[in-house]
Formats: sequence, structure tokens, C-alpha cells
Amino acid sequence: MIRVSLGIKKQDGGFFNIDFEPVFVKFSDEVVRSIGVSKMYEASAFDEDQDDTGNRRYLGEIHFNGDDLSQWKYTGTDLNKYELRQLNRYFKNYKVSGADDF
Repeated sequence: MIRVSLGIKKQDGGFFNIDFEPVFVKFSDEVVRSIGVSKMYEASAFDEDQDDTGNRRYLGEIHFNGDDLSQWKYTGTDLNKYELRQLNRYFKNYKVSGADDF
């Protein structure tokens, strides 16, 4: 399972992590692709062993517009505008490291 975490600051000064898990679709026995959607879960910064058995709170999904990470839509209700602005800033500034090496 692929999982990426991002730390988010709450308006009250606290912090929490969001785990992003890309959704993959199997097109054939040999072809599996991401469809530009990631499920989002709240996770503790201190518990690396959390799994999908209900230990994490589901926050919704983020839908990307192709490869452009600055174009996205959040489907969920648990994140407020303050938290969504942080996601927006992160995705707008995201650069793939080592992209010139490919």
C-alpha cells in the first residue's frame, strides 16, 4: 500500500497528520493505474502502525485534475477552510524531486 502523510496545523494551534492513499484501478492483469483520486485519513503522528481497521478517521477524498496537482477538488466535510488552504499551498508548490533525471 502506498501512503503519503502531510502534517496540518489546526486553527487552535494543534497539529494532525493526513494520510493520502491513492486509489488504483486494475485495467488488465498487467495494467494498474492511479485514477487521480486519493482517500484521506486522519492519523496520529506517533502511530506508524495504523491500518484500515478503523483506527483512522476518514476525511474524504481529493480528486486531482490530471497531473496538475494545483487543480484539485475535496469531497468531504471534515476539513475546514483553514486546513484546506494549507493543502492548496502544499499542492501548488509541490515539485517532483529528481524529475530531471528521468
